[in-house]
Amino acid sequence: MVKNILSFIQKIEDAIPLYHITFFVLIGLIVYFRVFFNGFVWDDQDQIVNNPLIQHISNFFYFFTGSTFATGGAVQALAGAFYRPFLSIVFTFIFSVWGLNPFGFHLFDVTLHIVNTILMFFLIKRVLNLEKLQYSQTAAFVVVSLYLVHPANVESVAYISATSELMYVFFLLVGLLTALSFCLKKYTSFIQLSIIFFAILASLFSKESGILSIVLILVLSWLYFRNKFVLLLITCVSSLGVYSFFRFNIASLSSNQQLSPIPIAHASLTERIFTVPYELFSYLRLIFFPKDLHISQVDLITNASDYRFSISLVIVFVSFIILGVILLKSKSDKKLNLFFLLWFFTSIALVLNIIPLDFTIAERWLYLPLVGFFGMVALLISEVLSSNKSFQKIIIFCILFLFFIFFSLRSMIRTANWQNPLTLFSHDAVLSNNSAELLNNYGVALYTAGDHGKAREEFARALRLAPDNLWTLNNLGSIYAQEGNYKKAKSLYEKSIQKSPTSTAYENLAQIYSLTEKPSETFSFVKQALITFPNSAKLNQLAALSSQAIHATDEARMYAQKSLILDSSSENINTLKQIIK
Repeated sequence: MVKNILSFIQKIEDAIPLYHITFFVLIGLIVYFRVFFNGFVWDDQDQIVNNPLIQHISNFFYFFTGSTFATGGAVQALAGAFYRPFLSIVFTFIFSVWGLNPFGFHLFDVTLHIVNTILMFFLIKRVLNLEKLQYSQTAAFVVVSLYLVHPANVESVAYISATSELMYVFFLLVGLLTALSFCLKKYTSFIQLSIIFFAILASLFSKESGILSIVLILVLSWLYFRNKFVLLLITCVSSLGVYSFFRFNIASLSSNQQLSPIPIAHASLTERIFTVPYELFSYLRLIFFPKDLHISQVDLITNASDYRFSISLVIVFVSFIILGVILLKSKSDKKLNLFFLLWFFTSIALVLNIIPLDFTIAERWLYLPLVGFFGMVALLISEVLSSNKSFQKIIIFCILFLFFIFFSLRSMIRTANWQNPLTLFSHDAVLSNNSAELLNNYGVALYTAGDHGKAREEFARALRLAPDNLWTLNNLGSIYAQEGNYKKAKSLYEKSIQKSPTSTAYENLAQIYSLTEKPSETFSFVKQALITFPNSAKLNQLAALSSQAIHATDEARMYAQKSLILDSSSENINTLKQIIK
């Protein structure tokens, strides 16, 4: 038994990379097979399903002017605080092949995740070879296998709107591998410098965290190839300069954190700092024991007397002490330890809400930090396998194999939660019952499924947590409108618009006007709404119908024609056919 395991380890080390790649592909397809049949969930609705801009490749250059969320007909067609034009571009190309079939989007994500693990395998192997460490290929193979199936990565793979996580890490790995190859050559390759330049730029255009590609390339160069540092520095700065030009001169972004129902989005700096130990503890728990997986984690520690602050601080402090002792006792090269340590801590530092983010914790934000963490694990595995202690090798191998099995099974179970909005939100609402954002989404899923009574309960729970959540106000208004309580619905729509105008609230309120007010009053309201949302098909439709009712025939025909341009569905055509005759 012992000889068989040791022989198997040696076979992994001696095998050609094609065998490792084949293993990654097969395991990736098995673990994430369920994802191919999942639907659109969460922000996929606003970034894909209800985003007409991604349906036309001609909008390619327009994506560089804004964020990724469709505004529902506003003058600025894309809104949001994030600048990720490559995400919208990728969605456009996928749509051009698959339309609104989620299979095509999931196929892209699963494929890209597998490709990222392959790139990670070659990167860790080559970085370990800088110090000529033994069993570098085996160590890289083991940790990459764990990364491939780690449950914390399911959100990045199964959630289409998280494609930006996969993309920026892909370009980051390409940039690092190219930089490593460039540094190992005795001559200067301007072709490789160009690839590095565009890889960094693409990583930044995929997600702002792509800034870490610059940090990691420069750190690796400074530690091992200082003769190439200046050239790489110039390349990195040039790429950052181009990105900055687009980000700050071309793009128009918008976000009001005070409107967010997420507590940490508008917490004070002191409160966010108190929450940091809890965030670190939560990420450590996710790495080692990813049992409870859920979206919309919104916990906020407001003061030092909160028991979660003290317990988390102690656990994190002890964990860092243990990590320090392990690294100090390790015989591995200190520069490699430093490289992967910096990788982990710099990437995790970006998501600790020093600058407020969407949530307190998000599993998808571990996608890059996990690479640095497993890089450190690879160094320890290489050291153990290089020793003469066969028993120690067997124990480590068996422990890692058990982790691999547990991670694989947990990931397969989690992918089923992402099947559709109802399965995801109903499961996660139990674990994140303090999230107004999640309860609101759960209410929407229930409403769509026809369970209006349960939806009303969830909307009410969400409003108790965040009384001014404009989306919940609008959604609860729809419940009352469906029940015929137009007065209550109107009040809620108006309150939602008062917080922040959205096309959905305006469209719903305009519908109430058409049912309860004179056509002239409806037309007056809709015309006012169209100033803010001139490209709303629904508002133009209601403008056409109300102007027709007051015998403003020319205006009715104008609004009808615009509505049909924006929405050429048979339903809209039938609604407006009397006007466009």
